[in-house]
Amino acid sequence: MKKVIFVFVIACGSDGGSAGVDTSLQIADLSSAQVTQECQFVVAHFPPKTADCGGGLTVTVNDQTEAQCEAMINAVPDTCTVTVGTSEDCLAAFEADPCNGGNDASCQALFAASCM
Repeated sequence: MKKVIFVFVIACGSDGGSAGVDTSLQIADLSSAQVTQECQFVVAHFPPKTADCGGGLTVTVNDQTEAQCEAMINAVPDTCTVTVGTSEDCLAAFEADPCNGGNDASCQALFAASCM
């Protein structure tokens, strides 16, 4: 039986803010317009990517609709101090290596208890 993990990364891209949102802003503080802008960019520029990580583990990253992305960002608690730039770095890590991207320091910050 294959295990499937879906990874939803909140970010606007690995190219330094192509969505036009300031990378120094905390994701918990984004306005509704900025959230929409981020998610439109993610969905348009980062299609789903699936990788076989071995041992029956399959990982899919960026498998989200704009509405799912917006709901996830809007659910980020105020205690989360991760910036758009850090989340971009995490997205880049998952794009480069879907099986091990979560080990990147930027992803660890995003997956910390204060951001869940």
